[in-house]
Amino acid sequence: MNKTIRKSIKFCRYILEAAIALPIYALLALLPISTSSCIMGRLFTFIGPVLKVNQVAEANITKCFPDTSAAEKKTIIKRMWNHLGRIVGELPHWHRMSDAELVKFVTLPKTLANSQVILISGHLGNWELNSRLMKYYNIKPIFVYRPMNNPMINWLINRTRLINGVELVAKGTSNLKEIIRGIKDGKSLGMLVDQRHDAGISLPFFGHETMTISAPANMAIKYNLPITMVMARRVYDTHLKSIRSSGIGFEFVSRAVNIEPTDSPVSVMKKIHLILEEWITTNKEQWFWLHKRWRD
Repeated sequence: MNKTIRKSIKFCRYILEAAIALPIYALLALLPISTSSCIMGRLFTFIGPVLKVNQVAEANITKCFPDTSAAEKKTIIKRMWNHLGRIVGELPHWHRMSDAELVKFVTLPKTLANSQVILISGHLGNWELNSRLMKYYNIKPIFVYRPMNNPMINWLINRTRLINGVELVAKGTSNLKEIIRGIKDGKSLGMLVDQRHDAGISLPFFGHETMTISAPANMAIKYNLPITMVMARRVYDTHLKSIRSSGIGFEFVSRAVNIEPTDSPVSVMKKIHLILEEWITTNKEQWFWLHKRWRD
């Protein structure tokens, strides 16, 4: 198959994906957030567990928690799919909420950062809620993100982020100057650091070496900036039902990373990994287990 045919097939696939995704997004936006969240959670729970990609999730869970039984893995993966579906169902709503409406769904600390800061998170909890929470705290950061393969769906998701007042910069060394410019202009920086970054540094994550991005630690040390870890954690009661009467409940969790004068980028990223490991361990069903975090 020549290159032109492959490009044509890819383009047609992107068109088909967008033709499905855009009307669904529009329909979800018309529904109450509790309804759209529930529908997509159930849909993903029905479809997700039968997909081949679950083999990656099972391998990752085994690597992180080797004593987990087969039944426990199945439960974690099923609940993960429900959580991912709910993220999709909730996406069309956050940017349209007022602050008064937002606090009905999210328990928020009074303050997050009093000055310029590097905000670090992962694909844990509802990471798509983070940009709306930055608007709540009147923080206008540069968010470094990985573009989706489908440019039309990428545009749709980025549109909701941009409405919240964040500046988006795609991952890549070619955009490093843009990030540095923003930092020098006094802007905060936001990044998700839980996925493999082959151009980074090798560090242990759940006891296994993997390539990790070092940029946030480099920036923090070079520009003397604090690092704060954040997570919009979905909160359940003992029966895995939301504690809110709306059916949706989040707690916005934050923790400062203690950076000593003697710290190096390696030691700072190790501290970040330890916090991520702790949060993932206590919220297993809310991490994106489908990414190939480690090379076999």
